[in-house]
Amino acid sequence: MREMMDLFLDNADRLISEMDLALESRDGDAISRAGHGLKGAANAIGVTTVGDLALALETLGRDGDFEGCDDHRARLGAALDDARAFIKAF
Repeated sequence: MREMMDLFLDNADRLISEMDLALESRDGDAISRAGHGLKGAANAIGVTTVGDLALALETLGRDGDFEGCDDHRARLGAALDDARAFIKAF
């Protein structure tokens, strides 16, 4: 389980970087893809808050709602910080 959690953190960092670049360029498709990947990874290890926010970003990106994306990305950062702290303490 620990290996899966560490893999999640590595993948989450990569996907967040991709999402941030997509947000800067207002690339809704790339936001949606990063959100989709993060959603699956988070839900696979039970980090449902991150998964729910990633799902919202997947949908918002697909719909081109960049204001909503900006808001959810900020919330996602806080949720990932919480998940990271939990995983490191595990």
